[in-house]
Amino acid sequence: MTIQPGYSIARLFRIPRLLALGAGPVLGLGLFAVLAHVYSALGIRWGMASVIPVGLALGGLAVFVSHRRGELSFSTWTGLEKRQLLAIALGTAIGGGLQAFGFLRALVVPNAVRVGWDGVYHLSGVRAVVETGDASVFAMSRLYQDGEGIFYPTGFHSLAGLLPWVDVEVALNSTVIFASAIAVPLGTAVLATQVLKKYPAIAFAAPIYSVWMLSLVGVVFGQRAALPAGLAASLVPGALALIWHISFERLRLVHIVPILLLVAGVVYAQPSVMVAVGLFAIPPLLLGQGPKLWKVMIGGNKLIPVGVGLVAGFALILVNYILTHPRVQSVANYPRAPHLEDNWERLGAVLIDESVQFGPGVNSWLVIMLVVVGAVFAMAWRKSTAFVAAWIVCIVLAMGAMKVDWLGSVFTGFFYNDFPRITAILPGFVGVLAGAGTVLAVLSIARILQKLRLHSTIIGVISFALLVGTVVVVRDQTDNFREDIRVDLLAFKYFTPHSGKMNTVVETWDEIEYIRGLSEDLPDDAVIVGNPLGGASMFYALGGIDSYPKAINTFRAGTAEHYLVHNFHDYLTDPAVCEAVRELGATHVYLKPETYAEGLGSSTGRPGFFDVPHDALTLERAYTDKIGLWRIDACN
Repeated sequence: MTIQPGYSIARLFRIPRLLALGAGPVLGLGLFAVLAHVYSALGIRWGMASVIPVGLALGGLAVFVSHRRGELSFSTWTGLEKRQLLAIALGTAIGGGLQAFGFLRALVVPNAVRVGWDGVYHLSGVRAVVETGDASVFAMSRLYQDGEGIFYPTGFHSLAGLLPWVDVEVALNSTVIFASAIAVPLGTAVLATQVLKKYPAIAFAAPIYSVWMLSLVGVVFGQRAALPAGLAASLVPGALALIWHISFERLRLVHIVPILLLVAGVVYAQPSVMVAVGLFAIPPLLLGQGPKLWKVMIGGNKLIPVGVGLVAGFALILVNYILTHPRVQSVANYPRAPHLEDNWERLGAVLIDESVQFGPGVNSWLVIMLVVVGAVFAMAWRKSTAFVAAWIVCIVLAMGAMKVDWLGSVFTGFFYNDFPRITAILPGFVGVLAGAGTVLAVLSIARILQKLRLHSTIIGVISFALLVGTVVVVRDQTDNFREDIRVDLLAFKYFTPHSGKMNTVVETWDEIEYIRGLSEDLPDDAVIVGNPLGGASMFYALGGIDSYPKAINTFRAGTAEHYLVHNFHDYLTDPAVCEAVRELGATHVYLKPETYAEGLGSSTGRPGFFDVPHDALTLERAYTDKIGLWRIDACN
């Protein structure tokens, strides 16, 4: 969805061909961030009809410029580039295929439904973008009765909103699969070509090994349903590939636009991940541009050191302002209990990306062994040494989120001190380093074969067979890169026809079908109120029927929906309830018993839709003898 426009922009600003491919998703999303806010200001609806023309125009311009530069002919590709392209294509196809297959196993059907707190919010968020045609960072205001100027990163919802011809849940699932099965393996493969350029085979193995990681797909996209964080984490490998290229090449003014779009893309998806990307960028900038900057500073021109000092001072003041801002401090102090007691245990859990529910899986040491070997191998060059340093930074961040109080949680607080949101960033690092470890082992054997004076073709065939064989063995010994664990984690927050009864927003798949069918039969002016934890919000998310609240926690004090959440059961005796009903234009109420789904939080802030008398209500349609949609006859 974002690759073509992102690739076109990258090529216009002289980003190399293969790198432009890997950075395409993040640059494309950065472009979408700009377009979304321009369209919102101009009153242009967000959708395929308004996005495709821009993509086509950029594509045509990129082709024209590339033709003028003489870059369209395949004959201009070097032998190394051709090998890299082949490795990227094969590795991305295999890695993405493995990831997608596991996802499809979990979903069962394309319209499998996200449930849980975050799941309902993001389903309704996609519905809001499709309904309003607004994909700006204020689009989620639609989910609040008094919503005005509510900031929320909408990169994920804007992508899903480009597919209005399918159900909202299908669009949401398609976006998740795009992020995890295309953006991650493609970005990881291209990242390998930037970190260890001379070894194209790493670009083949890296995206396959990245599938082994659990946190991104299983926890963030699955159990946590933190979809914006998952999208941003999926963009990190491609973003790092671009950062590595710019850091170790000659900086040009023309690179400013791709850098700004990179920042816009990550922030549009989830701003917290930009904090991690900024920290990861420090090692390559120091090792890549640091020596060049030092030479310039001691070159004799006294104004240059002064200018550098002023820029550095301004940067420190800005960082200090951000980190000491009250809102950032409130994030940094996000309350969460520490995970594990010992730092060595935390380190082990981060390295193997252990699932809290299902453990590390079998033979997890295999991949980590390759990662460690690859890290030692990578220390031979400045460019890859910086990559190892960035990997260590990510590990420290994840461990800090487990301990919570490290460094005052200044950086980990951006991730709610929730370590899976940080370990979800690791697939690119683990994939590249594990690929490097495998290639080092294959190279060692190839050296032995060379001493036996075998023909180079035979050595090449044996080396390729060893590379593929190693990947296959590791996949087999780790239970298909822990696919079953990922599927089980996804099952926590996905409802499918195979799901049994679940204690969550809805009870069974049949209830989801009931909500879908009833939504189609209700009049266009129907407005539903009900407990958001009891499925009332699903009428908006799945059926497009206006409802209050539209997500789990979108009702705010002082609003009519907030009053109904607390007091609807008094509609026969409290005139203020009817005033709130009339203010919202509510026509129906969705009711469930208090014992349903762990009590639905009725005793802690949502009591209004329990123990409701039916005296002035008429049953519209029942799901069971205790659950159904009622027409509100009172409050006329």
